[in-house]
Amino acid sequence: MPQRQAVVPLTLKRVAFANRQHQNDPSVTPNLEVFDPLRCYRKRHSTTELKSKFQAVQLGPDVNTFGYRSQACPGRYVAVAEIKFIMARLRRSDSGETKGDIC
Repeated sequence: MPQRQAVVPLTLKRVAFANRQHQNDPSVTPNLEVFDPLRCYRKRHSTTELKSKFQAVQLGPDVNTFGYRSQACPGRYVAVAEIKFIMARLRRSDSGETKGDIC
């Protein structure tokens, strides 16, 4: 039994998108069985036209991790900067430059 029921005609303005199914489609991302951390890096550096595509904050029909068009996440720049900061701290602590806790 539905929790809510429309009693008047309703047109939905937002549509959910199956991002995982799209990203795991072999026509979008080939050779998914093999772990390749440099997959997007190689795509980006394959031609000069793709130099600005396939970046972490990039929006597009093939890369929609943070949404697309009007539904794009406004905090994607902060999220990517935070991930870069965490990775830099982990790398720095792993190389022995710091002593003790990361934070």
